[in-house]
Amino acid sequence: MSAFTSPAWLLLALWVWPLLLAPLAARWRWTWLPALGALPALGAAMVLPANSRLELPWLMLGTELGLDTAGRVVLLFSAVLWLLASVFVAGLMRTGLSQQGPDNLGQRRFNAFFLLAMSGQLWAVVGLDVISFYVGFAIMGLASYALVVADGSVAALRAGRLYLAMTMLGEVALFAGLVSVSAQSATLTPTPELLAQVSDLSLALVLVGLGVKAAIVPLHLWLPLTYPAAPVAATAVLSSAMIKVALLGWLRWLPLGAVTWPGWSLALVIIGLTTALYALPIGLMQRDPKVVLAYSSISKMGFLLLLTGLMLGQPELVGVGVTAMVFYAAHHALTKAGLFLGLGLYEQKTLPGGQRARRWLLVGLGFLALTLAGAPLTSGALAKYLTKPLLQDAPWSWLNPLLWLMTLATVALMARFFWLIVRTADARALAQHERPETAFSALEAQTLSVRPRVIPPLIGWSLLVGLIAALPWVFGPASAWLSNTANTVVALAACAAVLLLARRGFNPLSKLVGRLPPGDLLPLVLRGARGLSTAANWLWQGWQDARDALARWLVGGGLAQLALDTASGAWVETRLRAWSVAGALWLAFGILLLFLLLAGGL
Repeated sequence: MSAFTSPAWLLLALWVWPLLLAPLAARWRWTWLPALGALPALGAAMVLPANSRLELPWLMLGTELGLDTAGRVVLLFSAVLWLLASVFVAGLMRTGLSQQGPDNLGQRRFNAFFLLAMSGQLWAVVGLDVISFYVGFAIMGLASYALVVADGSVAALRAGRLYLAMTMLGEVALFAGLVSVSAQSATLTPTPELLAQVSDLSLALVLVGLGVKAAIVPLHLWLPLTYPAAPVAATAVLSSAMIKVALLGWLRWLPLGAVTWPGWSLALVIIGLTTALYALPIGLMQRDPKVVLAYSSISKMGFLLLLTGLMLGQPELVGVGVTAMVFYAAHHALTKAGLFLGLGLYEQKTLPGGQRARRWLLVGLGFLALTLAGAPLTSGALAKYLTKPLLQDAPWSWLNPLLWLMTLATVALMARFFWLIVRTADARALAQHERPETAFSALEAQTLSVRPRVIPPLIGWSLLVGLIAALPWVFGPASAWLSNTANTVVALAACAAVLLLARRGFNPLSKLVGRLPPGDLLPLVLRGARGLSTAANWLWQGWQDARDALARWLVGGGLAQLALDTASGAWVETRLRAWSVAGALWLAFGILLLFLLLAGGL
């Protein structure tokens, strides 16, 4: 059956369709084009059976598209989130970006790059060969730069520069690693058995390239600056759909299930655990709820890398481990997108329904925060329950106590996030109370006219919260519903005690708030880079001064210039340009090449 007469053609259409819509979005003022771009992906995820394949030998060096177990789940929640984020683009972002240039230039430009990023992410999800995966990965990463700098603020441009630099670093490393993997395995679709035979350097390059996208410490510097700078719709997909491409890369390009790799297993466990534990206290020091969520994402991706390391050391648990990791990724993606989108709605000056809608948003955000913390009766508890087979068989006794500490810190981080939102709500209520009733600005009148546009995003977000609430009841056994109860209760009790002491005037932890800015290690890295640049310039200038002084000391008069030319290489270059010298060198190289050919033939 031809590829275009079978349902498998959806594997091609799901990323080609948004790619074709991108130039139309740049030209036309159709704010709903991004939503149309996500529809084929949603249809493919719901219609295509497991292990669907589509081979296109005419595309690039031979393209293979398909849906493996992990890819199908990632495609499903990615399509849902791209569609929902597109609704937010059409509803909430129209008034802000349309003011950047004439004829809605800012909105059209954002829509075009939004569709390009969507196409790249979906292509990477269904790309089973190294070229398809990398090309989709690169398109997604580069197009996302335009989403980060969309509003043109100083903070957005600064975050965009750092994001672009880190993205280029990751893509170069990933390209080198995947090319090396493909060359050593002699195929564009290496199996785990073939991946087990590639060099450690190749795997290290792949891990570095994917580690930038996953924001693994110390490659995480871009993420805490990017999330608060980007528009809410862009942040929602950056923190959910796009970051999970790194997880797919780990599952596809590491030799999981083929052999036991104790060295790599321990290394990934330590790096993942360090990332998970490092991000949590840094997040507690932040004042911006979006930055708090950014450090939460870093911690969660570190935990997923830890699980990947455990599977490298326990190949017999790969089947159970992949299922656990994929559900954990889906839970985190849906919940994190819900938090960012809900926060974007909550920050609107006016909402349909007034304070009633705002209270509903506050309740929904509180529920999502508890879900991300792994509270009982939520998808977070089910996600932790599914990871138990991997964790309980871990060969290191020190791992479980540290994971317990990570669980408590995660609850504290979500409590910090909710506390920051409540304080914002209190400040808004106080400002409205102190303002005279007659004060009614022109901006507020304009905002009231935008209320109907907020209704679709509000409905979409409410449906997402309902979907997240239903996950444990649909997919989880009854034994998983109350898991993680003790840890959640202990952590919430500790947070309540800290809050009570703070209200009584004893709050030593307040001195830590704001001590580390978003990006934590970034100032140190920048100072180190400036120091290295200064040292390099000093050494180069010292070498030039020493060379000139030596030349003047050795010779004098007319020979000084000859010495300087020789030291700088100019004299050598002049001699080599002479026909007699060049001809002799060419003849010597020719004789050497002929000798090597004759020796090879013998």
